[in-house]
Amino acid sequence: MANDIILTKADDLDVANGDFVLAESTIQDVGLIITSNKGQWKNSPLVGCDLVQLIRGSGKRTEIDRRVRLQLEHDNKDYSKIKDYININIS
Repeated sequence: MANDIILTKADDLDVANGDFVLAESTIQDVGLIITSNKGQWKNSPLVGCDLVQLIRGSGKRTEIDRRVRLQLEHDNKDYSKIKDYININIS
């Protein structure tokens, strides 16, 4: 598990006592990857699941799971260990 700068629920930098808050960040990293679109990360333009595009199209649950799994594997995350923490609601 990795420690990194933590974001608030509003995606602002979390600051305490005038310094950035550092804590375990795996779930935060996963959330950022899942909610990102390709091209949003300047240093890694291929990162992002593009879920909005997929869901607005004819995205099936299996395709969504596949895309999330591939993106997390590209970031060296073990999908099998964190898939139970991921809840993607499709309506």
